[in-house]
Amino acid sequence: VVALANTPSAPPLDGRFDLAKLVLAPHVERIADTWIVRVEARDGQRVLEAEVRDADAILAARRATDELLIKLGHTPASSSDVGSLAQETLRRRVNAAVLAGQLDVARSLIDGAPAILRDSPDMVLSRASVDFFAGRYDISAQRVRGLLETMGADASAGQRAQALNTLGAAYFRQDRIDDAETSYAQALALLDSGSDPGLRARAHIGLGGVASHRMQLDDAAAHFGQARTLHEMRGDAFGVAAVDLNLGMNAVQRGQPAAALPILVDAAERFERLGAADALAATWVVMIDSHLLLLEPDRALELSERFQTRARNDGNQRQRWELSLARARALAANGELTRAQTLLNAIADGSDAVQDAAVRLQATGVQARIALARNDPARAAGLASDALLPEFASRNRGDYSQVWLTRILALIASEQLDQSAQDIAAMREWSRNDPTGNDTPDVAIATASQATAEGLSDLAMDIYRQAMTEAVSRAIPEHIVAIGERYTRALLTAGRIGEAASVSGRISPWANRDPRAAWIQAQVYAAMGDAGAATQALAQARRLAGERAVPERP
Repeated sequence: VVALANTPSAPPLDGRFDLAKLVLAPHVERIADTWIVRVEARDGQRVLEAEVRDADAILAARRATDELLIKLGHTPASSSDVGSLAQETLRRRVNAAVLAGQLDVARSLIDGAPAILRDSPDMVLSRASVDFFAGRYDISAQRVRGLLETMGADASAGQRAQALNTLGAAYFRQDRIDDAETSYAQALALLDSGSDPGLRARAHIGLGGVASHRMQLDDAAAHFGQARTLHEMRGDAFGVAAVDLNLGMNAVQRGQPAAALPILVDAAERFERLGAADALAATWVVMIDSHLLLLEPDRALELSERFQTRARNDGNQRQRWELSLARARALAANGELTRAQTLLNAIADGSDAVQDAAVRLQATGVQARIALARNDPARAAGLASDALLPEFASRNRGDYSQVWLTRILALIASEQLDQSAQDIAAMREWSRNDPTGNDTPDVAIATASQATAEGLSDLAMDIYRQAMTEAVSRAIPEHIVAIGERYTRALLTAGRIGEAASVSGRISPWANRDPRAAWIQAQVYAAMGDAGAATQALAQARRLAGERAVPERP
């Protein structure tokens, strides 16, 4: 690796590593009939690794060298050999480059290969993978469909299954969920128990993703469990990490961010060591969602800072907009509304209206929440209305519910109570299809806020009481604080100061992280006649709020 990286014709090392400080640590062992070769590259800041298993130690060593060079941004020398070994070597090299986000390297490997290799079915699939990881899902699907139409009778079941798995992934990213399910199911049907476990695992991950999209979370977990076992059987570190990413997402969908985060952190560390750029970015996005639900906005923002240094010009533009959205959400949660708005404007101006439709709707939803945080209900209601389309709901049910709540609260603040009542009825009907109960806090806040606006304070109090009990039992800090803050406010308005102090005490553990908890603390202290404590809590609320609107005094 050192010799090849220092050759005069070698391109500059990937800017994320310092060649002058590069230290390589090889490790070789034999288990049963398999040689395991692992090479780590360290420069004092980052660690990358390549691990290969093969019955032939020399081939394993060469493949590990190739993979590490690719992850460092180099294109290994091509071979004039066009035999089966050369084809397998080329396929593995391209696959390593794609997973590492080195798409220019992948393209150069394919373009520099002999014509007989470039035109092979394996290389058609490799080109489709490059298109997929570049965010060109339509072109990827088109290539695979063409290959499937021209495959001869001599094509193996494994090759067909690999093509169908690739096609399923492209369909899934295009939100063609039924087509994705068909492709993955066809791939799995081609493979018996003795087939390549990696292909079977990939089909199970795809079917698990389809089930997750439909909120069939038990079915999804079953597919992910089978996939993880298959990847463990073949010693596929990347495959195991990919399953763990999906298991973490499954936990977040179930309303279990605290359980999801350790799984996601471990998966992210493995992706980073393996140089799996696309998978690492996807993991970071889910981790940010988890941190925000756990009311850890500072950790979400710190994680989003890493996006800035890891973005690559040859990477997936579709995914870069998703990263921008995640960072905007983290900025907004820290009260940095102007910086968040700048990113959201960039998404609106630079993303593709068709290919990025779902992300654009999510970005509009975040803008609506920012407008409400700035105390601009008219703008908030308009933006939320623009975002509330079915494709948003299918993309992220939790965000969709939050934006619907934003619209309702904005309508109530604008005294459009007839319209807000209609929205609440529709939202409650929509929420009946939620198998997780994650919509419940938003529906409860909307319903209780409407009752308060209509002067039905006893009804509002009953709704808040029940919602608070459920929120505490589910133990999601975001839900506890969102409900507790409004419940306490209603109790104070009714003059029930003792009960208000009790509820406020349940959200006070987050008063040093969330302006709502600090603000309600100030209100309770003021009602209890402790002006000093109220002033201190109000100052804390203002510090945490950033650019978000905070009333002048308790």
